[in-house]
Amino acid sequence: MSKSARPSTFVGFSALSNRVFVRPGETQTGIDPNPEHPRTVVIYGWGDAPPRHISKFTDVYRQLYPNAKQVAVLSPIYKGFIDHVTQRTKDMLPVIHEVFPNDTSGGSVLFHVMSNSGTINYSATLNAYKETYNRPMPHVLTVYDSTPGTPYLTWDNLKRFSHAMAIGLASRLPWPFIVTQVLCAWFFCMIHVFDYLAGRESAPKFSHRIFTDEQ
Repeated sequence: MSKSARPSTFVGFSALSNRVFVRPGETQTGIDPNPEHPRTVVIYGWGDAPPRHISKFTDVYRQLYPNAKQVAVLSPIYKGFIDHVTQRTKDMLPVIHEVFPNDTSGGSVLFHVMSNSGTINYSATLNAYKETYNRPMPHVLTVYDSTPGTPYLTWDNLKRFSHAMAIGLASRLPWPFIVTQVLCAWFFCMIHVFDYLAGRESAPKFSHRIFTDEQ
């Protein structure tokens, strides 16, 4: 589906998919773009962050780099943990096609990665680029914001993950917040057990491995 035909839930951006959005850089008459500025800024939101919150970051980057194209990626928590790596990689292909339309595209790209859920999508983007062009993805600067965390499901992580996921669900459910958090914790435990029984590398472990792989 074309950009113009796909409705956007991200104000000011056009939708490349239901999770990836883009807006072009500003054209300033009589002013050449600063060659030291990135040509594109890519922002990976934290888990379940709505567009209105991510836009606070995109607006600041627009002030810093007005000519830069912006790509924003939403990070639903459940998708990051349920989807197989093949699906996660496929979901990030719109980022590759928009930012690196060919393997000679320049690397003056700034990535801002937020929290563990943002890292899952960022790592899937690294994987998508390598599968597309058979080499590491070029970029000159990455901001790692509250990431990377531990890839293991510890008690502290379980509390943080379940709390973050419950925040997005609680307003739509009739019972107390703690009940929602317990159900979310149960969800993470079941995913952990499934990954173990299926012999599948968990999303956090895969992302941590790709994140730290220099090749």
